[in-house]
Amino acid sequence: MRSTNSLYLLILVPLVLFACSGCGKRQDHLAPVHGTIFFHKEPLKGGTIVFSPDADRGGHGPMARAEIKPDGTYTLSTGPDNGCVPGWHRITIMGSEQATQGTPLALPRKFCDPEMSGLSREVKTGEDNTIDLYLN
Repeated sequence: MRSTNSLYLLILVPLVLFACSGCGKRQDHLAPVHGTIFFHKEPLKGGTIVFSPDADRGGHGPMARAEIKPDGTYTLSTGPDNGCVPGWHRITIMGSEQATQGTPLALPRKFCDPEMSGLSREVKTGEDNTIDLYLN
């Protein structure tokens, strides 16, 4: 019986340690990402941008998001931490009501769908990733 308990401990302890290895840990592997979004050559005046890792291009990890400021700028965060996981991402953008006031057309719905937006970019490790987007 004692050898069975020892065997369980030999198997169980490493599994628990592996499972908890990322618990409560800051995401130090995030790369900074910021930029400006333009719609019809004018800064988008508000909304939300989301970078979703593109599994088709090897991307994995959590999504990053940012609120778009009235001057069209954004800075991505993943949870409480600034930055985005490195790799390829599909990008979606949702303009706010304020973002589209005064423009001849609202931001097209296609930009809210990662499959239809046509927007993707690579976030690189160890770089200050400035990603400006020009939407029509």
